[in-house]
Amino acid sequence: MKKSRVFALLVAALTLGACDFVQKGVAPSVTGVSPATQPAQIVPLDVSKLGTPSATPVGARITQFRSDLARLQQAAGAQVQRGRQLQTDLEANVAGYQITASTIQTRQPGGTAADESIPAWQQAQGQLRVISASLDQMNALSSEVAKNIAYAAYLQQSIRAASADPEGTNEDRRQLLVLEDATTQTANSLDQLLDGMRQQVLRESHFLGTEGAKLAQMAPPTIGTAANVAPPLQQSAAPSAHIAGPAGAGLASGRPFVVIRFDNPGVEYEQQLYEAVSAALARSPNVAFDLVAVAPADGTSEELARNAEAARASTQRVMQSLLNMGLPADRVSVSQLTDPNVQSNEVRLYVR
Repeated sequence: MKKSRVFALLVAALTLGACDFVQKGVAPSVTGVSPATQPAQIVPLDVSKLGTPSATPVGARITQFRSDLARLQQAAGAQVQRGRQLQTDLEANVAGYQITASTIQTRQPGGTAADESIPAWQQAQGQLRVISASLDQMNALSSEVAKNIAYAAYLQQSIRAASADPEGTNEDRRQLLVLEDATTQTANSLDQLLDGMRQQVLRESHFLGTEGAKLAQMAPPTIGTAANVAPPLQQSAAPSAHIAGPAGAGLASGRPFVVIRFDNPGVEYEQQLYEAVSAALARSPNVAFDLVAVAPADGTSEELARNAEAARASTQRVMQSLLNMGLPADRVSVSQLTDPNVQSNEVRLYVR
């Protein structure tokens, strides 16, 4: 799937796996720079703790797991290093832009003082483009990190399955535990990296849209005729003045922004949810959401109760994902309903 650039003003409808995204731009009010959480370093597997694999079939799998983990850790280590560098560079670029922007004089019709701000204005414009490019790189890295997180989960499951193999010896199981611990540490570090980048992209995407609008308003009066002026920012319009309605207002509109169908236990939705929310950040500073748990309306009383509880659990899971992405808790209301037109539990996110 081709990623939307950070400057995009509209959210395209996305349909990936169990997730449906309805075209509608939204944005929580998130501004400024906040230091990103730095992920833990990848700790390479200490092969001295493994010993020599046994001659059993499980021992042969241990050899393969060791090779798979080595490749994963090599890739993960490079991603952690790259992610840290991008986070550091992005924070430095934002700080540099803020310094430059503070030197630009407000537009003064008929005056000449503002003309002296042209070099600083052009420099600030260029700095915003650098920030945008950094966010594009961070989005691309996030996708690669998510793939390695999925592979780490697969590797963990494979190791646990091998540990339960009756043909394995006690020594095999000990070695498998060492491999599982190392895989878990690697996965946790990648999780921290991905969460940090997602939150930073959300913050800085909104910052980028807000500052792009401010910079356009601060343009010196002669900027249109000055020589060698950089092209205008792609996002030059101010964000819409969206006023959030009361809880339930989004549901009353009947138009969900996101629909996540939990029709199997392994539904992966966070990356798509993140992309939709991130791409919509520049639209409406005061947006709020209605998060609705939807359960099938047909079935016995026991089935209805079981479905309702499953829908609530899925909604709490999505709510936590939104909080992890940086959305304030007071911007989301939670409710529940049944729908005779659905066959499995759903979670719907409405804009209000």
